[in-house]
Amino acid sequence: MAKLYRNNRAPLGNKITLVAGNSLPIKVEGLGSNRRHIVLKSRNPQLLTVSAVQVNDRMLEQSLRIEVRRDGIVTSQRTFVDAFLNDGTPTLTKKDQTTAPLEVEVLPEIRLPADSTEVGMLTRMLLVENITPGLPGYSSSEVEECMKWMRFVFINRMQLGSEFFGAGKNINNLVEFVKAPNQVEGFSNYPKLSTVLGDNLARYIAIANDGTHVKNKAFRDYIALAVATARLSESELGKDPCTTKLYAWRTSGAASPGKNFVLFSSKGGQDFYTLTEFFIKDSGKGSK
Repeated sequence: MAKLYRNNRAPLGNKITLVAGNSLPIKVEGLGSNRRHIVLKSRNPQLLTVSAVQVNDRMLEQSLRIEVRRDGIVTSQRTFVDAFLNDGTPTLTKKDQTTAPLEVEVLPEIRLPADSTEVGMLTRMLLVENITPGLPGYSSSEVEECMKWMRFVFINRMQLGSEFFGAGKNINNLVEFVKAPNQVEGFSNYPKLSTVLGDNLARYIAIANDGTHVKNKAFRDYIALAVATARLSESELGKDPCTTKLYAWRTSGAASPGKNFVLFSSKGGQDFYTLTEFFIKDSGKGSK
């Protein structure tokens, strides 16, 4: 019986998940029932192929590579890789019954909404402003709430008036508001992000599109959460959790955004702020 391993010697198991365009090197240790190296073949060679990297008949171990096509995969697909006895013929029709088939789920590449759209801008902002999978304190449910609260911050700022937040007067376009001074660091030249934010975003997408990465699923879920939250209408967001409304956020532990801001709640690695009632009333837009 042959055993399949990843290059780090972790067992491959009977099911793996890859993403369009992925390449996974594997090790096959052992021989087939005929005492020769087995040959792995895909049931759907149009979706993925298995090729030999290093095979030596005098050694028990061989190195192979599973490669997934990049183009044309728009939905999740599934296929199997079967082990065949190497009988010296090109047809290879006899399966090795001692080696279980390998199930392979192939996912489409994740692509963010176009950066020219409001949803695309919001998605990118939510991704780079929140803590990511694997960091201390990460909770997908809390991050989801944080993303919604960030949406509320800009809805409320636009309603109160851009001039009260150092962004200039009469900005009523969300993309321009986010790009304005004193709003979101690294977005002033959007769609071009600062180097740090751009590198972080590229890394998140790369992990989400690398089925061999240990955090692949976590980052795919994280990105999907940001896209879904960015697409919510104001009514779908629900109710602002703060009676005086949310107007700012900072990374937990960072300095307050200003003397007129009052800490409302700390959640998901963020500190969220409202404004003093006096400031809201003095703006001329407070409740009468």
